[in-house]
Amino acid sequence: MLMAVWPAVLLALLAPAAAQGIGNLSGEVARRSCALGRHDCSRQGRRLLLAGGYLLPSCFDVRLRRRCVSGPPPASPMGREAVVEEVDATYESAVVNASLVLRFHLATLLEYTQRAEAVRQVGDVEASWVAILRGALSQRSRRRSRSFRYHVLDPMPELVAFLEKHPKFKALGIQVDFADSVDADVLFFASSRLLDFSLVTGSTRYILVHGTQEAVGSAHTLDQMQSWLDVNKAWRFAEYSALGSGFAVLERSQRSWERPANCSWDASAWSNAMRLASELLVVQHEYPSSLGATWRVDGPVLQSMSRKLQALRRSCVGSLEIQAAQLILRRFRRGEEQLMKGDFFETPSLVAVPGLPIEVAESHPELSLLLLYSGLPTETYRQLLDISIARWPHRVEFWYLLALSPEGQSTTRVHAIRRCVSLAHFDRSIVHQLLKLLNQLFHAREARLLWAAVAGNRSKPWDDRRRSAFSSTWVAQVVHGAVFPGSAWLAEHPEFAFAQQLMEARAQELLQEQLKIIQTYSSSKVNGYCKDNGWCEYVFLMFEYCHFLSECVKVPKTCRAMQEMEQKGLRLLRASLSLAGSPEVEASDMHRRHVYIQPHASPEIGRMRLSCTLVVSPQTSSTLRIEGERPRVYQPGKCFWFDESMTHEMDFEANGPETLRATLYLDALHPGYYGEQSIQHRYYPIPNSVPWWRTILERLASQHRSTPPTIGASPQHYSAAPRQLLPWLSYAVEAHQVDADICLRGDFGRLFHDNAFWNPGDRHRPLTMLQLFQRMRTLEHLGTVDPDLRSLLERNRRFTQQDLDELTQDTWTCLALGCQGCKALEMFGLCWHDLAEEILLRLLRGFSQTLHLHIYFLRRWFTLLGLGFPPKGGYGLTREQLFSILQERRSEAEAFFSEVS
Repeated sequence: MLMAVWPAVLLALLAPAAAQGIGNLSGEVARRSCALGRHDCSRQGRRLLLAGGYLLPSCFDVRLRRRCVSGPPPASPMGREAVVEEVDATYESAVVNASLVLRFHLATLLEYTQRAEAVRQVGDVEASWVAILRGALSQRSRRRSRSFRYHVLDPMPELVAFLEKHPKFKALGIQVDFADSVDADVLFFASSRLLDFSLVTGSTRYILVHGTQEAVGSAHTLDQMQSWLDVNKAWRFAEYSALGSGFAVLERSQRSWERPANCSWDASAWSNAMRLASELLVVQHEYPSSLGATWRVDGPVLQSMSRKLQALRRSCVGSLEIQAAQLILRRFRRGEEQLMKGDFFETPSLVAVPGLPIEVAESHPELSLLLLYSGLPTETYRQLLDISIARWPHRVEFWYLLALSPEGQSTTRVHAIRRCVSLAHFDRSIVHQLLKLLNQLFHAREARLLWAAVAGNRSKPWDDRRRSAFSSTWVAQVVHGAVFPGSAWLAEHPEFAFAQQLMEARAQELLQEQLKIIQTYSSSKVNGYCKDNGWCEYVFLMFEYCHFLSECVKVPKTCRAMQEMEQKGLRLLRASLSLAGSPEVEASDMHRRHVYIQPHASPEIGRMRLSCTLVVSPQTSSTLRIEGERPRVYQPGKCFWFDESMTHEMDFEANGPETLRATLYLDALHPGYYGEQSIQHRYYPIPNSVPWWRTILERLASQHRSTPPTIGASPQHYSAAPRQLLPWLSYAVEAHQVDADICLRGDFGRLFHDNAFWNPGDRHRPLTMLQLFQRMRTLEHLGTVDPDLRSLLERNRRFTQQDLDELTQDTWTCLALGCQGCKALEMFGLCWHDLAEEILLRLLRGFSQTLHLHIYFLRRWFTLLGLGFPPKGGYGLTREQLFSILQERRSEAEAFFSEVS
């Protein structure tokens, strides 16, 4: 079946990006394309395991092969529209087929060409001519009254052949000549070795330099440009890219705004204020769970920076820079803790910018960004974004918004993605979004090539091109470990060796427990699911970020084994059962016997997985593959560790009467997170998050420098103490069965961690909290249709340490005093008056379940107090009345408390 559908998949993935225009592209580009087309099909046509899900199929479309064999179609007279289409097709083909030296800079060359009326090219580099012609056509479509001139001193064979094929090309308003000329507003050096600033004239607006990273003299090239800029103050670096052979853009400075008259600008005061931007956020790695981390705004730093900027504003009222800094700083004033995950936990919200006119925003990039992220009407948003890109083409933030725009044309969005690649190829948070977008826009091959270009070098933000692209966090102590840890690594980390030995020793015992689960429950009844490919999963235990899950009532032996591992120091994250050939899949379904799990990887760098196979039916085979590693075959009773953040795939085939393959897997935190004195973290924040706005502030503080913004760009850095052991499994075992979100209070689990791990005392507190959080999840679903339940949910979200102490440390007194003396009862709806007896009884049952009490004891207690059961709404004793009753019925009270304890 896989072979049957693969050609169709290839057709959908490659036809728009690879096959189009190949036959019209001559020279080295066409030869390379055909060589790729003749690549052998490995592993029955499956995808090569190169990187986090963005993979190049090894078999190309049959139609492409025919074109490579037969060659391009014969030339024929073409009209103007056909010529334009051929230029477009040739350009699109060059973007994915040209050599790496220029491929990723063709969009930049096109972008600055379409802003010009004349381009002068010095030297020759493959495929540059087609990007310039396409830019010229774009310029002509917008400025129909003017012609375009393309001056090339050295005739390029491909360009000459194209012009001979299309003798009427000049009729499109584009003049190409091969004579030397000085009259051009874009000066393009095809190689940094040809860089000659004496060619710059008064008409030159942009200088484009290719090859700044060439093996010989790359540092000299940058120094040469910087020295020239130091003398020529009217010029500045606009952008720089280290992809391929490197590409730099210098522009004649054209400030779109001026400093207001009579503005006393104190450069040192500005510097002192803006340097505080790097201190605005404090990262905390203690919660939620072993994976989570939070950041909070440093209040005193925020106040200090606000005061300094306000003082500057008084001396320079009309300064757009100060206004932008103050408006950005407003985004930090909420000051709540927020979760920092690879991608962050939630999409950042829009923040209104009152009193900022569009006309003012159009004059300053940071002000424009603020408005674009404030929820503008669609038409106004498009207008402002177009103006911003036209004025600041070197700012990746605007191209990123254009790439994300669902209303934009596909070609426009793809061009925006390519510009983002050139400007921010080092930024993990942006690149993984670009990879997803390219796949969605049917440019899968280009996505694969992009990943191959940015990943794979240990000096770059990605340590290994096989690792998941979906994490913007990079941890030095974790990334350089082995994919499949060997005996030496296990000896160095005995907690991992112990876990593997324990699981193999108890394989038969655990098998019997898991077989009961398979026979009794469907995967959806145990927090899991079955995919269309026939793979099924059951989830038994989990503590990741805010999610705390326990099914120990179903798998007590598995839970006890994991608790033993935790006691040996292993930082466990989850336990799940993976099935291929599951009885849940219909016997007639081909996926009962043939399962293929496509390449995937965990976005959490440092997630180690212990894979323990419990059963492999006769005449079945199951294999795990990671590129460059020996395939691992699943064997019953055997376990192995591997780094789950590395891209892997799985094959399963069943040829006998039985089909089941069951594997129990446990995830744990890499020891690099807790084995050092200080853990070094690097991350790229996603756009519109508060850490991202901090980087905008830092850029605003240094925008007067002449160095390009992307040279030496580095991620945000911070250090954290080694992660402490959070013994959560003991609570999972005692809770028996719970599915809770510990962050529902809005504190990202701080109160839960404080009671469970940091200041552990009475274990009843965290266990009760888990039940409260589970109850709140139920109220979230029910509260959408009932206002009373919504108010009950809000009261639960506001529960405090005092509420928790009243419920767990003084439970019976709380119940006796009622809502007048114990406000914690409001969380259970017990303070509503005029409730029907049946409703009140249900609410009391909810109370008893949350506190792990039998309803029988509540009945005994209220009867002892003479209140009846259930008591009437609005009941409540005073402390004096309660003391008097207990004194009068002392023997009954002592017997009650003895039985309860």
